[in-house]
Amino acid sequence: MTQSSKLDRYVQQMADAGVGKSTAFPPYWRLLWRIGIQVPPPIFLGFLPLALILGGSFGVLFSGVTWLLQDFGVLHQPVTSPPLFALLAGIPYGLAMAYYYRSLAKQHNLGSWAAFSGDGTRT
Repeated sequence: MTQSSKLDRYVQQMADAGVGKSTAFPPYWRLLWRIGIQVPPPIFLGFLPLALILGGSFGVLFSGVTWLLQDFGVLHQPVTSPPLFALLAGIPYGLAMAYYYRSLAKQHNLGSWAAFSGDGTRT
């Protein structure tokens, strides 16, 4: 089974279970797959990798927005504030999303991406 057909079966299985496509295969993951980085869907990753990927990317994005707002004069903060905001926003976001995805994986009894067959059984 090719990776893309495996992914299609996974998205369909999650849709049948009532999990939306944007939750099962978020836009960030679709972008990664489109540019050739075939990471497993977030529901198949462990807690720490999820927390680091999601928290880190959110923190960087949040820091960038904070920095832009500072440049436009909307925020009047010292230059060191955007990295601090990145940490303060990224850590809780990453932990919360990692907990959510791991709970979702447990609820749907999903193992690893390598073992996923898409027919409800583990290979």
